Amino acid sequence: MNINPALIGGIFFAISLIIFDLNYSYMQLDILAFGVHPDDVELGCAGTLLAAKAAGKRTGIIDLTRGELGTRGTAETRMIEAAKAAEILGLDHRENLGMADGFIQNDEAHQRNIIQVIRQFQPSIILANAPEDRHPDHGKSSKLIADAAFLSGLRKIETIGKDGLAQSAWRPAYVFHYIQDRYLTPSFVMDISAFIELKMDAIKAYGTQFHNPNLNEPSTYISSPQFLEVLKGRDAMWGKNIGVQYAEGFITEKKININMSTVKVGLVQMSCTINRDENMAKAIKGIREAALKGAQIVCLQELFTSLYFCDIESYDHFKLAETIPGESTDTLSAIAAELNVVIIASLFEKRAQGLYHNTTAVLDADGTYLGKYRKMHIPDDPAYYEKFYFTPGDLGYKVFKTKFATLGVLICWDQWYPEAARITALMGAEILFYPTAIGWATSQDDATNIEQYNAWQTIQRSHSVANGIHVVSVNRVGLEQDGLMKFWGGSFVSNPFGTLLFKGSHDAEEVNVIELDLAKTDQYRTHWPFMRDRRIDSYQPITKRFIDQD
Repeated sequence: MNINPALIGGIFFAISLIIFDLNYSYMQLDILAFGVHPDDVELGCAGTLLAAKAAGKRTGIIDLTRGELGTRGTAETRMIEAAKAAEILGLDHRENLGMADGFIQNDEAHQRNIIQVIRQFQPSIILANAPEDRHPDHGKSSKLIADAAFLSGLRKIETIGKDGLAQSAWRPAYVFHYIQDRYLTPSFVMDISAFIELKMDAIKAYGTQFHNPNLNEPSTYISSPQFLEVLKGRDAMWGKNIGVQYAEGFITEKKININMSTVKVGLVQMSCTINRDENMAKAIKGIREAALKGAQIVCLQELFTSLYFCDIESYDHFKLAETIPGESTDTLSAIAAELNVVIIASLFEKRAQGLYHNTTAVLDADGTYLGKYRKMHIPDDPAYYEKFYFTPGDLGYKVFKTKFATLGVLICWDQWYPEAARITALMGAEILFYPTAIGWATSQDDATNIEQYNAWQTIQRSHSVANGIHVVSVNRVGLEQDGLMKFWGGSFVSNPFGTLLFKGSHDAEEVNVIELDLAKTDQYRTHWPFMRDRRIDSYQPITKRFIDQD
């Protein structure tokens, strides 16, 4: 089973740094990782903790011992190294229980100690050492943590917290065991491709434990030059099995209920300059930020590589066009493959000499170019002279079957046409994306501005209602055209019944990630069966320009 960071919502969560700070006695953590020795957690599941951090959740680590029997370093140096690793991981909490290294037992005294910790932090998820491993304490602690997690839910077992008060019973939803040294078959794996280098940095924070030719310490199994290469290679092997670069494996005896219908979409709302390279760099930065927040699909705004140049009719602006696929799609394909995200990119296409389109390319999460949609409805209004530049699209309406969902893509002026949204939905689109560039003339009054924005948002939300699908609209921000045009931002997401799930600001550049539950489409279409009751036999007149009476 492949669990992407974007699906972390019900499974893995995240983090920031406080070590041994008893002011956090009442902090509730979403995920709490236990390790017998400082560095166990880093070796087994640091990538997962980093993915959890990117999802904006809270996590901590509990080290059972100080690793005082270790051949290299000392208990004191390992505590210092643990603090450094915690900072790299961005933990909310880390502490050491000071149990005796080499003598972990699954007895009442040890269990009560663990129960106190579980009840203190009340995690939804616990991570623990593997059931069997090279070090005997690892296997013993695996059973100790699992048993304590169960017993922690029994209210007749009484414990007192660090504040001197009686603790409430608490049982985590899951106990997962990370795989550390021995090769064990995982129950599921977690995609950590975006975090592998930070994981290795956290491991290397334990400078006394791993290969360091400058140290005068005895050689051990884990201090060989090959050890970390083998570890990284194992993560690469697990990643390859699920089509990503790197993954971590976990064992569980309990079945996991994951809502596979959810997907996280990223909206990159930004301003642009005259410099194409600056705009591309800013867009890539936004894509990376969205991916770190767990996005699986990232949508950029209309014509993001340039200023909105259609405010005037200038032959020079045709020089901004490019082939699709071409330089921009090649650049973004590499980013998509690196981050395992789908990218929706609106570009000025040069199809042939003298033939140009307003086009959006779709790149799958492995970097594959899936195709393009050419804008069908071309406006020609003051400051929006698009008919001078763009030939109307001739590819028809399109859907793209990506790794995470089937996407429908329309562009800006297409927003105002229910027919375009309907046809795209009928083709199987699960989400409708609108890259956009629309704004206010700065000479307008506020009442007019509000009316225009509300109309723009309302028509798109109506597409959600009529078709029972999510709509994602991504607009640009900033002053352009010598200050005469303020692009109004206000990017938003609506659910299949038109309810706003997110609305961006009108002024700020921002990257936002919103989780969509695609199963809602069936729910709303069943309860409000507009699709069922369509009278397709009666719609032939819609193909006429106007229905004359004579």
